[in-house]
Amino acid sequence: MSRIVEILSLLLIAVAIGVGGKSLLLHVAHFRTIALVVLAALALIQFAALRRGVGPARGTSISLNRDVVFIAAIVLAFVYVTVPARWSSGACIVAIEFGLALELLGKFAPSIPPPS
Repeated sequence: MSRIVEILSLLLIAVAIGVGGKSLLLHVAHFRTIALVVLAALALIQFAALRRGVGPARGTSISLNRDVVFIAAIVLAFVYVTVPARWSSGACIVAIEFGLALELLGKFAPSIPPPS
């Protein structure tokens, strides 16, 4: 049951980002300094998640790709906040949507126990 709730929550987040992502980026860009600090913190957290997935515990290919896509989304948001280019907002939204789609694929994929 909790897996279904998590999948539905991810779908709801994807729809919300798809519908209101551009206005969210516009509002975030108004608070440039705070946004850059928060984006830097998110990038550090995401890089730590990527390192953890590459390390001895080895994450799945989907989770590694998802981490890379979310890092790309953070970089694109950083570009939009610093230099509000028209292309960066759409690219950021697409990267977030793609990352959420990979997360959903990871939820649907069967879990394989690690070799012993």
